[in-house]
Amino acid sequence: MPDKEFTIAVPAADDGAVRPWRKLLRGLDESKHGALSCLGDWLEAGASFELPIGAVIVLCDPLPGGDKKRVRIWRVKTDGTIKEERDSTLGSTNAFGTSIRGTMRRLLDKHPPRPGTVRQLTSAAPRVNERADTCGVCRQPVAARAGILERNHRGYSEARHQPGQCPPPAPIKNDYAQGCGKCGGWLEKGEGVLYEAAPGLSGGKALLKARHPQECPPPDQRTAPPPRANMREQDCILCGNLVAAGNGLLVRRASGTRRASVCRRRNCGRSDAVSRARSTPGPSAGSPREPCCAAPSTTTLSPSPPTRRASVGYARGRCPRSSPRCASAARSTAATRTATSPLT
Repeated sequence: MPDKEFTIAVPAADDGAVRPWRKLLRGLDESKHGALSCLGDWLEAGASFELPIGAVIVLCDPLPGGDKKRVRIWRVKTDGTIKEERDSTLGSTNAFGTSIRGTMRRLLDKHPPRPGTVRQLTSAAPRVNERADTCGVCRQPVAARAGILERNHRGYSEARHQPGQCPPPAPIKNDYAQGCGKCGGWLEKGEGVLYEAAPGLSGGKALLKARHPQECPPPDQRTAPPPRANMREQDCILCGNLVAAGNGLLVRRASGTRRASVCRRRNCGRSDAVSRARSTPGPSAGSPREPCCAAPSTTTLSPSPPTRRASVGYARGRCPRSSPRCASAARSTAATRTATSPLT
């Protein structure tokens, strides 16, 4: 007989109730305050469930304003009817105080809850959201009375759009400056939107790039990317001088596949193929040469071969930088000295 179950219709929320809830009581947590002390399964208001004999149901309907709460305690009798054990309207601070907890404790001791899941037979009609809120699915605004209220995984009612009516997600702005993934034009922070340029491999993250919010502008209206400083020591492709890291600019070669360094000295290379810098730093330490391109000229000169800085390592035949060209030059110098030595 105690294992027999009956179909119980859980009543809908009272008119004007703010965040009402219903629960199948299975225990009490005396260490928590208020309604958090009620342990059990959430029940949907307006739905029907199969509940065993002796099941205790707690119904809470907070009144508008939040100052008072109506608390009811029901029990399933042996004939399948409901007996109302308690119906009190108390202040919000003591709605689940000593008196209410005493009633629930007495019922749990007399009718121990039966383990197992609750079977829901019917669903309640969705309630309309009375105020504007944020959709719990797409996290976008929901206007008042334009969505429905549904219970989330924590048991609280939240506003949602009507099924299948969630709008597409809003485009995400680029959070740093970068080139457009479609046309290559430069986009400052917040000027473009992100899109999926390539899907993720083996469940990894997709490659995101920035693009123009609308159609890409024509080539003559695109913004060129700002010049980048060289991150390592290189030879200037126009004058051949050694450019320290951070003292030059990177320009793309004519083939468009590799980048080379251009020193920032005024009129370097005397060519209009690259942007001319205004600063004129002096010669590097230990260099016996005069500053590159010291005197302005209007004649276009071809790039000169690179020259090396004087150093102890170079005088001994070891290039300060390990590259094939430097190693070849060191071997040629050593061979020349051996051939012209008076001891040979």
